[in-house]
Amino acid sequence: MSINFINRIVAKIPGKMSLLPVLVVPFVLQITATVGLIGYLSFKNGQRTVNDLAGQLTAEIFARIKDNLNPYLATPHQINQSNATAISLGQLNFQNLAAWEPLFLEQIKIFDRVNSIVAGSNQKGFIGVEIRQDPPLVVMFSEKTTGYNLRTYAVSDLGKRLQIISNTANYDRDRALGILML
Repeated sequence: MSINFINRIVAKIPGKMSLLPVLVVPFVLQITATVGLIGYLSFKNGQRTVNDLAGQLTAEIFARIKDNLNPYLATPHQINQSNATAISLGQLNFQNLAAWEPLFLEQIKIFDRVNSIVAGSNQKGFIGVEIRQDPPLVVMFSEKTTGYNLRTYAVSDLGKRLQIISNTANYDRDRALGILML
C-alpha cells in the first residue's frame, strides 16, 4: 500500500524526475535539522555553564575582598577604640599631646596595616606618627610650645627622637588635614 501511495505521488509529477533528489533531500533536511538543534542546545548549555562559572567566580572574588578588606577597615576602629579607652581612663588628654607619642609608636608597630596615626586638639595641637621610606619612622608634633610650627622628628627603633628633619612654620592642621570646622 505504501508503494502504491508513492507511485501515485510520483505519477502526478510532470515529466521525468530522478529518484535521487526524492530520497536524498529528506535525509539532508533531517540531518541539517538535527545538527542545527544539537548546535543550538549546545550553545545554550555552554552559555548557561559560562554564566554559572562567572557567577561562582564573582562570588569567590567578593568573598576574598570581604575577607581581606574587613580586617583592614577594622584596624583604624580598633586604634580609635583603644585611644578612646585611654582617654576615658584618664591616661591621655588633649592638653598634653606629647604623652600620646609612646602610645602611637607602639600602635604603629602593632598594627602593620596602618602607616600613620594622628590626633589633634581643639587648640590647634597636633601629634602624629608615620611610617615613611627614609627615615622609616617619624613623629610629627605641633602645639603652643613649638609656636604651632610642625616639627618632624626621625625616630629610633626604640622610639627615641633623633633629630628634626623638617620644621613647617605656621602649620595649619585643619587645612593640611582637610578638616572643616563648623
